[in-house]
Amino acid sequence: MILGRQETEGVLGAQLVSNDGGFRNFVNMGPAQTWLTSINLQTALWKGVPLAVYVDVGWTSYDPTQTIYGMGATIVVVKNLFEVYLPFYTSTGAIHSAYERNIRFMLNLTEINPFKLLNNIPH
Repeated sequence: MILGRQETEGVLGAQLVSNDGGFRNFVNMGPAQTWLTSINLQTALWKGVPLAVYVDVGWTSYDPTQTIYGMGATIVVVKNLFEVYLPFYTSTGAIHSAYERNIRFMLNLTEINPFKLLNNIPH
């Protein structure tokens, strides 16, 4: 469910949909009309702490020699249901200006199952 389907700014415009290679940062990949290949990695920093780091790397048919990447931290509020992505760095450089406009979130309402939800809350 996309809350702000047509939004490009504000909180609703920051909702992440896992398409376009699954990049969690806003990255400029050009018009990938033929193919897009990406690798998305995420790992928890400490067991029981709802904080993880992520790295997304990809290549497109637009310029196969250019590596596109983004990295940052994830606040895992409820795993696979609600997560907040805090970017650190992208292939275009460090994120300094208007940092809050680069924060993204994932809200996956299809995962709502009351019994399963209780098991996914970090302890």
